[in-house]
Amino acid sequence: MGTKEEAMLRASAFTGDGTAMRDLAGFLEVRRRRDEAELWYRRSAKTGDRFAMATLARSFVSRGWVGDAEFWYRRAADTGDRYAITDLARFLTDQGRNDEAETWYRQAADTGDTYAITDLARFLTDQGRNDEAETWYRQAADERDGLGKKVLAELTVDQGWDDGVEAWYRRAADKGDKHAMTTLGHALSDQGRDTEAETWYRLAASKGDRRAATYLALFLTGQGHDDEAETWFRRAADLGDRFAAVYAAELLHREGKTAAAVDMYLRSTTGHVPRYERHLYVNVPDEWVDDLRAQGKAEEADALEAEIERRRQPPLVLEEVATAGIESVAATVVITAAAVPFLQTIMTKAGEDGYTTARSALQRLIRRQQEPLPPAPDAAMSSVILHVPMDVSDEALRRLTSMDLAALRRASDARVIEVFWDRARQEWNIVTRR
Repeated sequence: MGTKEEAMLRASAFTGDGTAMRDLAGFLEVRRRRDEAELWYRRSAKTGDRFAMATLARSFVSRGWVGDAEFWYRRAADTGDRYAITDLARFLTDQGRNDEAETWYRQAADTGDTYAITDLARFLTDQGRNDEAETWYRQAADERDGLGKKVLAELTVDQGWDDGVEAWYRRAADKGDKHAMTTLGHALSDQGRDTEAETWYRLAASKGDRRAATYLALFLTGQGHDDEAETWFRRAADLGDRFAAVYAAELLHREGKTAAAVDMYLRSTTGHVPRYERHLYVNVPDEWVDDLRAQGKAEEADALEAEIERRRQPPLVLEEVATAGIESVAATVVITAAAVPFLQTIMTKAGEDGYTTARSALQRLIRRQQEPLPPAPDAAMSSVILHVPMDVSDEALRRLTSMDLAALRRASDARVIEVFWDRARQEWNIVTRR
């Protein structure tokens, strides 16, 4: 499951890009391959990626490795990132080191960020320093009207939601604030006040609040109103809520609307999804296939798998990843091993210019201007996937075209074999997927 996605992430990570390494780590983590994930998080953190540093720190906290956690929290905070500074402050607060924590909270608040100001105010409130807290809350209100008013309302809260906060949200909602409507609806739903919650969700959703549309759809699903829920999931997806698209896909799948389900799911994970978020999306359609096979429904599973492959992006994919130079971009073309005989022929015929000619052929492949590749001599070669950098060196091309991939394919019982160029080691890595 997720073979193509993992292959693309590994190809990017092998370039040495810290963000790509973190993407791969996240992908592995959600699939419970935690040892591999931690290895890639460490590699990413060593490149200076503060997200990877913070993830490592949280992981170490959960295992009780406080010293290691503090090391990575401080490394992340030293980047000057507001979120990393706040993470360190919260960690120190949990350790009872409030004086140190306050120093970091204030450093974050000094950036002028409304959320950092709010974090400091909440810290001061927890310390019983309400007058100081109110000063910071009012500054937050000046910086960002909606959030500032919200946190001023929170001055009445000891723990969680209370009548004072609810009254503030009701006033804001009555004045037409769709965000207040959504938050009010969510709070009422948590209290079991479903009728009121639905009313506010509908009002906010009708004003274009995508969170409200998603909440309303989830509420309707719980009530058994799947048809109307689908409408609101689609509305939320149209407004840019990718999670709503995933929910809609699951709903459509349960209703047996396979083609629509696959389309909706792919819509949630292609094109507009930020690269750093892609690992968050477990490959749901492939899970549907696995579920069908587990139920002994092989024909249905085969049909669904074929539908998924038909609707996915073509196997020839261009993935751009940042490399060491700020303006330098390396591209990897993902192709089947049927290209190897094609490249071998080019290099043989071109003589001394073979490497240059082969690289030009790869560029044409990426631009999709090439003639179709001739069929591979061995049909099984279609399950051997190559990840070839556009700036591939002469040595890499020489090694690639001298590999007997057909023999490798015949000797392996793996479902898919993938071949990556490792820039650091200057060699081709082979990964099998069963």
